[in-house]
Amino acid sequence: MDDTAARHGLEGWADLHVHSAYSLLDGTSSPEALAARAAELGYAALALTDHDSLAGLVAHAQACAAQGIRPIAGVELTLTDEEGSHLTLLASDAHGYASLARLVSTAQLAGQKGAPRATLDDVAACAVGLECLTGCRRGRIAAAVLRGEYDMAWQHLGELQAIFGAAHVWVEVQRGGPCVGGGPAGRPARRWGAAPWPPAPGPPGRAAPGGYGQCPLRPRRGP
Repeated sequence: MDDTAARHGLEGWADLHVHSAYSLLDGTSSPEALAARAAELGYAALALTDHDSLAGLVAHAQACAAQGIRPIAGVELTLTDEEGSHLTLLASDAHGYASLARLVSTAQLAGQKGAPRATLDDVAACAVGLECLTGCRRGRIAAAVLRGEYDMAWQHLGELQAIFGAAHVWVEVQRGGPCVGGGPAGRPARRWGAAPWPPAPGPPGRAAPGGYGQCPLRPRRGP
């Protein structure tokens, strides 16, 4: 793995939003297959963020350990709003893993069978040790941007910053919709306001700012 990442242009890269076959009707790859592919590409770390479930995390940790990759525990949580918005959470330490476990248990008990749901109050009560990614197209911020409701997007961002602290909230940027650009088809996350927007063109496949397209929601100071 010494020069593999360099050959692929992926130094310092880690996929932070990944679904396995434990995300029913969504992911298809096993944790073992995901870890093996990450090793082929020279990744140093790999997250697993299945929908409302931590069931794949033991296999994920074991598969990553076998490949010499740092496993990152996470989940894509479904919220109780009308749209069933998604919120991606990553554990930064053992406290974060405990927070994930409590949140997923709460969501499973509160929702109907097969449709777990959590409120932002639930999230706020279990925010210790977590990094927050704002979610995919079904995240509250991305959905507001797609509707052209930029003030609402800023409001949602402020709510997450109030829960986790601004230093632990990352705006998730994906290739698609109005934010299409020259970036990779993967799912990088970048700290909100950490660099000028739109970013300057850069080589694809990098987690550093650059090459992720142009979005009409521009960074600004404060909520």
